[in-house]
Amino acid sequence: MDLTSRSNEVAQWTLVGPMGPKVPSRLEAFNVLAVDGGASYTSKIDVWVGDSDSYLGKPSAPIIHQLKQEKSKSDLGHALELVSNLSRIELHLWGFLGGRRDHEMINFGEVLLFSNKKEFLQAYFYGPSGEIEAKICSHGEWKFEFRGTFSIVTIELSTLLITGNCKYKLEEPTPLKPFSSLALSNQAMGAFQVTSDKPFIILFNYEE
Repeated sequence: MDLTSRSNEVAQWTLVGPMGPKVPSRLEAFNVLAVDGGASYTSKIDVWVGDSDSYLGKPSAPIIHQLKQEKSKSDLGHALELVSNLSRIELHLWGFLGGRRDHEMINFGEVLLFSNKKEFLQAYFYGPSGEIEAKICSHGEWKFEFRGTFSIVTIELSTLLITGNCKYKLEEPTPLKPFSSLALSNQAMGAFQVTSDKPFIILFNYEE
């Protein structure tokens, strides 16, 4: 399988993690990269990578990357390396939320660091109910459509603008420190925009 893409194209990949549940068919329409135990939750696997600590043996897949269990990078980190040559990419991450908090935080961190090297990246993190609970975006201007509470987090000093239909706007370029509470618990009432000179994560809260 050719893991490259033309510079003006956006490659689309679904990464399947070990938390499940079953991947919906709409996400299997993209290239599917199963990460270790994620192989149990998808009927289609184009590439598999893992150390078999959450999946016994190896699945049936055209491309298999068997990892050692003693390693200095997570399975997800190794999976991202497999698509590192794609300059423009859209990732759908299924089965990476929940479980151990340290794993979940590192999953966000791996994708944020990965996005820092990309011309264009958007990465959707889906919860078990299928809703997008978080999205990581590379630097640039991004448009969102949402009603509810959202927060924005960065892992490095960034300059941010927030405009549109939300309660708290940053209409002038504003420094945002790593893990700052400045962009915590904003309220969206529809379409809004975020512009950042660094990658960021936006977390969506679905109230009952």
